[in-house]
Amino acid sequence: MSSLFFDPLYLLTFIGEPELWIALMPLLVVLYFVVRFQWPEYKRPMKRFIAVIVPSLAVVLLIVLLLKTEFPMARPCIPCTMIQQTCNPYCPTNDPSFPSGHAATVFTVFASLWLIQRKRWQLPIFIIPLAVASSRVLLGVHTWVDITIGGLIGLVITLLAYRELERRSFWDKKR
Repeated sequence: MSSLFFDPLYLLTFIGEPELWIALMPLLVVLYFVVRFQWPEYKRPMKRFIAVIVPSLAVVLLIVLLLKTEFPMARPCIPCTMIQQTCNPYCPTNDPSFPSGHAATVFTVFASLWLIQRKRWQLPIFIIPLAVASSRVLLGVHTWVDITIGGLIGLVITLLAYRELERRSFWDKKR
């Protein structure tokens, strides 16, 4: 199992791990307070990023969980068990395939980053979530439909959260 961690596809797919980003949320908030006092010029973009990513990620993960519960589609792989001879070591047990939580998470994170700056030259940043989502198919744990729907959920919810914060003039309020 230790060799799995050194597999480039596994490392790439780890960037979209929902649990990783849930664990990083408190760290981002602490980082905001450090940035706020050490580098005041980054205070506003950091505040915007946190204001977008936290609710977006919460809603995205809730939607993914609800869809996986309501439409428990089998994965295109066979998980390794004691009885199984041929299996996919990356295949999780007891976790439905549709939609991809990794794709939804990584698109949420990178859409949040991009929406804060909104510069055309930064659009290539989306190569990373595309690569992470594709790695899920290449590892054999998702289908193209799973990652497409997951990615769209992440993008749409993040865009809606950003628009709502803009509509409420959240950016202009002193905090």
